[in-house]
Amino acid sequence: RITGDGLSLINVTGTLNFSDLNIANNGGTGLIVANSKVNNFTLGTTGGAIDTTNGTAINLDPLSINMVLNSVSATGGAYGILLDQVLGNFTVTGAVNVSGVTGAGISVRDNSALGVLFQGAVAINNTAGAGVLLTNNAGATVDFTGGLGIVTTTGTGFASTGGGTISVTGSGNTITTGNAAGFILSGITVAAGGVTFDQITAAPTMGTAVGAVSVNLAGSLNIGGLNLDAANNAVVFSNLAGAGSVNLTGTLDIDSGVGFSFSGALGTINIANTAGSSLTIDGAQQAIRFLNVTGGTVNVASSAGSAAINGSVNSAIDLSGDTGGTLNYGGTINAAQGSVLNAANSLANVTLAGAITSTTAGAAFNFANADGNYTISGNVGHTGGAGVAIDAASAGGITFSGASKTFSTGNNAAITTAGPAPLSFSRRGLRLTTITGTGFAASGGPPVLVHRASNPLASRNAPALSLHGVALAPAGVPFPHITP
Repeated sequence: RITGDGLSLINVTGTLNFSDLNIANNGGTGLIVANSKVNNFTLGTTGGAIDTTNGTAINLDPLSINMVLNSVSATGGAYGILLDQVLGNFTVTGAVNVSGVTGAGISVRDNSALGVLFQGAVAINNTAGAGVLLTNNAGATVDFTGGLGIVTTTGTGFASTGGGTISVTGSGNTITTGNAAGFILSGITVAAGGVTFDQITAAPTMGTAVGAVSVNLAGSLNIGGLNLDAANNAVVFSNLAGAGSVNLTGTLDIDSGVGFSFSGALGTINIANTAGSSLTIDGAQQAIRFLNVTGGTVNVASSAGSAAINGSVNSAIDLSGDTGGTLNYGGTINAAQGSVLNAANSLANVTLAGAITSTTAGAAFNFANADGNYTISGNVGHTGGAGVAIDAASAGGITFSGASKTFSTGNNAAITTAGPAPLSFSRRGLRLTTITGTGFAASGGPPVLVHRASNPLASRNAPALSLHGVALAPAGVPFPHITP
């Protein structure tokens, strides 16, 4: 092993080809090409290995290449591999091992016509910088096919932004970060082969833990497990296009400010929607947020799997400014502080099919200028603040169809609706109990339907039932027991 740079080419022109390029060095860069500008230099290899300690293994900037290497190893430098303004093809057929670097384990940046292929297992460990950093690569492709394992201390695990096409296939792909984002895609294309990770673990105190924004999904994004503790956003999906879908399976454990934030066009996103998958969101400000969603469908444990939202501070499900989109949530909700569902200025459609328990001091179900369709088919048990509050600007259809719908609201109104939104309580089991709050108040012309009998209503020191200018459905509003 030599000391210093292994092979250094500075401001060279012409063509240089190696059948096998083998470098072992310490304290410098294994292979460095540093040209002040693109100057018609082409470097080719058909095999070989580069092994660098206390330095960067490969630093190419700029040139044309047609390189095949058998393996690359780097420890303790600024980078493991850096490809900057490179044209051509770069392939490593075997293992890539990078550890202890301060910059990025693999950095590919500012490339317009480059194909990068890692066919062997890639292991990036204990980097202070990013694990894999792909930036501004419009027209370039980067593919990992032999397995990818990333562990960072303070750097982002995997980030691809600003153009280019990527794929990550094979098995055993994992990301573990400390105080940093785990996985970020922005303004890129996922190739038809897709991107697959078995597990992503991250705990950033700022920013987003996992995100895909303005991504063209020619293939699918598949993540088989999440363990996220994020102060701000755990998962962000926004402006997704293409034929691919997003599929989050396995064990998904999230503690964050916002669990899932959705905006723009979404395509199809499946979360814990396969047998054996589970989602748990604990203590989030908002567990699931639709913010300016324009279209697409999010399925959360709606056909298989399980989900649980526990202790959201502001709201378990929050909708705001949406012009489209559908959320199908099949899990349970335990709202101890914030509302179960808050829909404001939204056209999104929501189905909540799991059991709901609420002890919030605010309104459990709040609708303000809510014009989507909302179906709550799970059992509801609420004790605390107002039960259902619908303002005069809401025109969407609201249906509670669970077998049990219990609202005990003390000094707060149990059910109030003031606008044109159709409100329906189907099946038996609507029970309203208040002390000084109104039991059931409807005004302003909304169609109101309460199905079947056995719907007791009790209000001690306030009107139990107040109907003003409403249209009753043919079955009427059957409260067989009203206790004023």
